[in-house]
Amino acid sequence: SRYTARSIVDAAFVTGFTSGGTGGGDKNNIYSITGITGSTILTLNDYIILVNSTITGITITLPNSPIEGQAYKIKDVGGFALTNNVIIDGNGNTIDGASIALINTDYGAVELVFSMFMGSGMWYSLAFIN
Repeated sequence: SRYTARSIVDAAFVTGFTSGGTGGGDKNNIYSITGITGSTILTLNDYIILVNSTITGITITLPNSPIEGQAYKIKDVGGFALTNNVIIDGNGNTIDGASIALINTDYGAVELVFSMFMGSGMWYSLAFIN
């Protein structure tokens, strides 16, 4: 057999284990939640972003120097994104090839991850809920 008792990686066995970003949560799956009521630049410590779309003109700007695997889950909790679109600005990096992304459905959400997989840095949308 090619497998050993440690074939399935666990955090206790791997030295120097990290979650890929400081906002990725801890061993108890507790994630940082940031409430947004105005235009904001995200940090590497943010992870789950709840946006109050009852306020107009909200732009969420992603970090300009993200790290490989940095991820965000951004959710409209105000229920007015159809009228008050939530703008997500790539801040110099594209989001699926575009400079911005929109949440333009009430209670919509998007999950983004940054990767250098295709040679240059890009934010990839993993899921969009509308």
